[in-house]
Amino acid sequence: MYYNRILRIWKLDQLDYFLLGAIVGSLLASRTKKYLSEKKAMERLKSSIIKKSKLLIKTKTTILNSKKTRITRNS
Repeated sequence: MYYNRILRIWKLDQLDYFLLGAIVGSLLASRTKKYLSEKKAMERLKSSIIKKSKLLIKTKTTILNSKKTRITRNS
């Protein structure tokens, strides 16, 4: 990398592009490894199951309540 005084800009050569690519790739790989680790995946799965079960319980109670009101109306 060098500074071009005539154009007043920084110039990058192929080695600089390679080094920047390697650094960015390494950072991306470490982030992906953390995201895809088994422990984190199990935590995400557990939280999604808990969310779905809470939603299912809510819908079941609303269905039961609506059935009870229909029964009382008909009686």
